[in-house]
Amino acid sequence: TSNLTNETNNTNNTTAYAPNMTVQKITIDEIVYVGNTTSFKIVVTNTGDCSLSDVVVTDVDYSEGLVYANRYDNGSREWTYDNGKWTLVGELGVGESADFTVYFNVTLNGTLVNNVTATSNLTNETNNTNNTTSYAPNMTVVKVTLDKEVYVGNTTRFTIVVENTGDCVLDKVYVVDTDYDHSALQYLRYENGSRNWNYDDDGKWTLIGTLAVGEKANFTVWFEVLTNGTFVNNVSAGSNLTNETN
Repeated sequence: TSNLTNETNNTNNTTAYAPNMTVQKITIDEIVYVGNTTSFKIVVTNTGDCSLSDVVVTDVDYSEGLVYANRYDNGSREWTYDNGKWTLVGELGVGESADFTVYFNVTLNGTLVNNVTATSNLTNETNNTNNTTSYAPNMTVVKVTLDKEVYVGNTTRFTIVVENTGDCVLDKVYVVDTDYDHSALQYLRYENGSRNWNYDDDGKWTLIGTLAVGEKANFTVWFEVLTNGTFVNNVSAGSNLTNETN
């Protein structure tokens, strides 16, 4: 208004947005083993009410036992990679999600922590933490000579002992005892010890059940001595999670 005019008016509208986003890091393999490759799926979602651009994911904050394998797979959208940072190609629409999968080599056992962060042109940094349990399976096998000196025509015995020296339960534990001079030693029979074993008549024994952490299992094998001399007898063992040891 003024001293000479009637009241006049004008209306103005302003649109206010609330940009927001979330990031998730999903463990594809919740239990892994030293020497394995493990993967994580990273998902960013636009939970605000406006489109976001310059969406960047940073994944450099993780435990020593994880080593980036220099590999990632695009998911629902395309990403570019540069030194621990992934940038989404294009904008992220309202309610839209974009994901990719990263791969790491597992070098240590224990609880491995992995923290990921994400930002955009309109949002502050957000993060998500993920834990993965890594195990280091291991086992030993010992072949004990019960009769160190024997005579031709005698029966000699060996006790075979396997032990779980790792940090996780082992399954499908087996022993192979075929590496010896068959012209000097002839297999006769075996006897279960602390645990029961199955024999497949081809020099291989399989433990019935699993072998717990720190647990031992043994059995005894009998051979007939066919000739004189010094005879070497090599035994090997393995499981579902360990390499063969002897």
